[in-house]
Amino acid sequence: WLTNSSMVKDNIVRYNAKNGIFIQKQSFNNLVVNNTVIGNMIGISLQDGSNQNTVTGNILVDNIIDQINIESNSRDNDVFNNVFYTSENLSQIPEKVRDLMAEIIGDTKK
Repeated sequence: WLTNSSMVKDNIVRYNAKNGIFIQKQSFNNLVVNNTVIGNMIGISLQDGSNQNTVTGNILVDNIIDQINIESNSRDNDVFNNVFYTSENLSQIPEKVRDLMAEIIGDTKK
C-alpha cells in the first residue's frame, strides 16, 4: 500500500488464498507487467483508491473470483493486453504455463 512508481514484473504467482498481486491504499503510477498469475482467489486487484496504474502483458489462469478486479474507487488505470485462460481448455494454454500448473492438474498437460 501507498506504493508509487514501482514495477511488478516477470513473477510467477500461484495458489494464494486471496489476491495474487494487489495494489492498494492510494498507490499510483505502478506497472504490473509480464507476470503469470495462476489459481488465486483474485488474480490481480487494484483497491482502495489506487489510481493511474498500468496492468499489461500478464497471463492469468483459473483465478477463482476474478482474473483482474478493479474496485470502483480505483480510477484511471490502464489495463490492456492481458491474456486469460481456464484449465477447461488446457490445449489453448501455452506449454510453459501448463508446466507451472502441473502440480495441481497432474499429468493432463496435453
